[in-house]
Order: sequence, then C-alpha cells, then structure tokens
Amino acid sequence: MMVWLKFEPQLPWEDLPENKTRLRLVLGALATLATLFAFWVANTSLPPKDKFSAKPIPEHLVKLVLEQKKKKVVPPPPPPKIEKPKEERPKKTPEKPIKPSEPPKKAEPKPKLGNREQARLEAQKQLAVFDALADLREEAPINKIRQSKPTTSAEQTARTVERSLITNAARQGSGGINTAKASRSLGGGTLKGGGSTKVTSNLAARKAQMAQQRSDGKAQRPAENIERVMDANKAAIYALYRRALRKNPTLRGEVIFRIRILPSGKVANVTIVSSDLNDKALERKLMARIRLINFGAMDVEVWEDNYRMTFLPS
Repeated sequence: MMVWLKFEPQLPWEDLPENKTRLRLVLGALATLATLFAFWVANTSLPPKDKFSAKPIPEHLVKLVLEQKKKKVVPPPPPPKIEKPKEERPKKTPEKPIKPSEPPKKAEPKPKLGNREQARLEAQKQLAVFDALADLREEAPINKIRQSKPTTSAEQTARTVERSLITNAARQGSGGINTAKASRSLGGGTLKGGGSTKVTSNLAARKAQMAQQRSDGKAQRPAENIERVMDANKAAIYALYRRALRKNPTLRGEVIFRIRILPSGKVANVTIVSSDLNDKALERKLMARIRLINFGAMDVEVWEDNYRMTFLPS
C-alpha cells in the first residue's frame, strides 16, 4: 500500500486553531477565579477596632518601674559653712564745710543775623551734608594771596606784549641775534611788595589802559589772581580725582568749568560745559569743591568765564 502525506508549510507567526482554544480556556479560568475572590472580599466583615482599648503592658517594664520606686534618694551633703571676715568700720573724718557755689553766669544772647547771612549759613550747612569728602574741604591759604599785591590787568597785558616783542625779535633774519635789542630791564635786585617786577612800555600801557576801561568805570578781575588761587587749590581738587582713580583706573580727560565769581571773591555758580571723565559723582564733588574757593574781594566786575582742567594719572 502506498501512504500519501499531505504537507502544508506554515510560517512561525501564523496562529494555529489549537493555540486559540488553549488561550480561551486559560482566560475563562482566570476570570472565574477573579470573580469568586471579589465576591468573597465583598461579603467578608471584619470586627470593629476599639480605639480606646489599652494595650497590655509587658511584665519586664512593670518590674523596672517598681524597682526604681524602691530605690531611696540620698540627699546631697550640706555645703561647708564659710566664715565671713569681720568688716572694719572706717574711721570718721571731720567733714569740711562746703562753700556755696556761685550761680552760673547767663550767656549773652547772640545778635540775630540778617536774612542774607542766615541763608548763607544754611547753604554752607547743606553743602557739608551733601559732600562726602569733608576732609578735603580745607580752604586754600587765601591770606597769603591777599597779602601780596594783586597784579592788575595792565601789568598782565604789558608782560604779554613784552614777551611777544622778544619772541618776534628772536625769530627775525639769519644775521644772528642782537642781544642788546632783546635785553630787558628787570629793575633792582629785590622784588617789590607784589612779588613781581613791573615793565614799563608806552605801547603796552596804552593797550592795557584801553582793555581795562569799561563803560561803568570798573575793571575786570585779573587772570593772574584766578590762576594763583586755582593753583593753590589744585591739591585738594586733584585729591578728589586720585581717590576716584582707585576705583576706576581708566579715569582721565579734560573738564571745562563755567565759573561765576562775585566782586567779594565768592563763587556764585559753577557748571560743567564739557567733560571727558564720564563720572557724575566725581563731577559733582569737583563743582562742590570749587564753590568753596574764595578769590578775595576786589573792586571789579562780576567775572564769568570758562576754566579748563586736565586730569591725567601721574
């Protein structure tokens, strides 16, 4: 006899009917068990808990407490008595009679200041509050400057003209320099009271006289006075700059101040026209320091002009 075998190739992922039947049986059994367990949990009742019921204390803890009560507490020994030294009574000294004190003298009332002086004092107090560097507010030695005789604008103009004449004479021709024409008369060996020697020149005196005379008859404050006073105060001004330089080492540049000086020598107003410092705090301190400068009283007009200062690290 011949046996015929029928072979049908199948892939691994194809489902067999036997596998499907087995899966259904397993799922049915698990569902039946889960239903029975849920029914049992729902119908089971637990006894209620008594929150106020006391738990029994173990016997070894009870014995430990009883043993501690039986122990006697021994009182500490009393501290030893310390004998106090006998106090010696001080001998009485005869009291000296006290002289009656003199009644204090009444202070004389200070005279009341005028409105203008009172306003000036209040302004000075406000400046003392707003300025952070009060230790640099020392006024320049104006007394020494006042003692010296101020050089008038005529003398300054004469000196300028004389310098220009000497310079022009030195630049002329290639035939050499004639020292006789370029020499100047400097007067005696000692200086006069003003600390400078006057130079006489008809041309210079006439030019200075024309520049000095004004419509109201008053002269302007000489530039030498301003330069001399500013030079005396530059130490305090540059001290402010050096202190700011510690925080910002790149701080440098030129500042142009607009200063208004009264005939009494006080600075009425200070503003900054232009500044390369770009430091508002330092600029405010510089203006506050310049306001404290006194240029000395003169019979002149109100001086108002620009003053240039260059700040460079030394």
